[in-house]
Amino acid sequence: MATAIGDLVIRLGAQTRDFDKKFGRSRGMISSMASRVGALGGKLLGLGAALAGVAGVGGMGLMIRGQFKAIDATAKLSDQLGVSTEKLEGLRHAAELTGAGAKAIDAGLATMAKRLGEAARGSGAATAALEEMGLSAERLAAMSPDEAFYEIAAALEQIEEPPGATR
Repeated sequence: MATAIGDLVIRLGAQTRDFDKKFGRSRGMISSMASRVGALGGKLLGLGAALAGVAGVGGMGLMIRGQFKAIDATAKLSDQLGVSTEKLEGLRHAAELTGAGAKAIDAGLATMAKRLGEAARGSGAATAALEEMGLSAERLAAMSPDEAFYEIAAALEQIEEPPGATR
């Protein structure tokens, strides 16, 4: 290759025969090693699959069975409470984040639904408390439990602490 800059001419050339030869050998060695690693990997995968098949099927089956039981329990509670499984799982997740736990929210929703029903009929301990917060027991009882829960929570946020109360 020649480049002219004014009166200056520069010639560059490269002899790449040795480089090409060594590069070709290196590429051949890498290709050979890759095929051997691939074959070994295939054998290991086959052995791993066989071992997983023997040892893991029982464990995997137990895990899947446990998940199906949990899903079934969630669906049954969801039907019992009248709340969608998605909303129930959302409330459970929020309860877990606060440290209360899924069992606490499940029990709390069931108790709330019962107390709202009593209050809507004009009896029960929740009647007076709901009235003090300006909430209608009849309206809350007609809502889905998750909606009633959020409505009550919003009303509770509006309560001001009495003077001298500490948190």
